[in-house]
Formats: sequence, C-alpha cells, structure tokens
Amino acid sequence: MIKAFLCDLMNKVTYLAIIEKTKDGFSAYFPDLPGCISIGDTLEKCIDNVNDALNLHYYGMQKNKESIPVPSDYDHLSKEEMQG
Repeated sequence: MIKAFLCDLMNKVTYLAIIEKTKDGFSAYFPDLPGCISIGDTLEKCIDNVNDALNLHYYGMQKNKESIPVPSDYDHLSKEEMQG
C-alpha cells in the first residue's frame, strides 16, 4: 500500500511524502529530498513522524548550506501514477 501525504513547512513549502507498508509497520520517503525518511509501527505514528523528519532534514540542509530543492509539481499525478 502506498499513500501520499503532504507536509507544510514554516515557510509554506510543500513536499510530497510517499508512505509504504513494510513488514515492521510503515515508512515514508520524500522523492525530492533523498535521505529524508520517517518510520512508524502504525500508519498514524509514521504520519506523526513525517513533519519531524522533514523539518529536521530541512534544518540540516540549511545548516550545511546545501541548496534546498524546489518541490516537484505532483498536482497533475493520478492516484495510479503515485502508486507506481
């Protein structure tokens, strides 16, 4: 199962998170932010952790003076395309 979840940062930048069922619970990753992941035993815990993961990753990129990627435009994707 793959679901999409949108996160909103303080500066109103929105990144897409893909949430997948794993053998141990759920995991989420951000296609635009390699290395930024969230996990949880339940879907709710994974979603709760998504904002923390995104904000921590974003903070680290700013601190390291890395360029922050512009979010991709996923508005045009259908549910089937998001599920791969």
